[in-house]
Order: sequence, then structure tokens, then C-alpha cells
Amino acid sequence: MGLKEILIPQDKIFFGLLNKEISIIEKAALIFKNEYLNNLQDSEKYSKEIKNLER
Repeated sequence: MGLKEILIPQDKIFFGLLNKEISIIEKAALIFKNEYLNNLQDSEKYSKEIKNLER
């Protein structure tokens, strides 16, 4: 096994899971930026939405 195989994941499953996690992070960031910060009176609601994305 060479250095490339050790440092760079070759498993396609890894990249699928990574893309899924990136999508979740992006959704949470958008909720935080567009909803949470603009509607602080409803911050608890948006906090719950973000928390649900983490599951």
C-alpha cells in the first residue's frame, strides 16, 4: 500500500457520506443565517430545526 492509498480515501462510500454531511451542514448554516439571525424572537424554533438536522 502506497502513501497515496493511505492519505486519500479510495472508498466510494466515504465520499457519499461526506456529501451527505456537507448537505446537512449547508442546510443548517442557511437556517442559521436566513432565519435564526433575522427572527431572534423565534430562535428556539430554528434551534430545534438545526438540532433535528444533526440527527
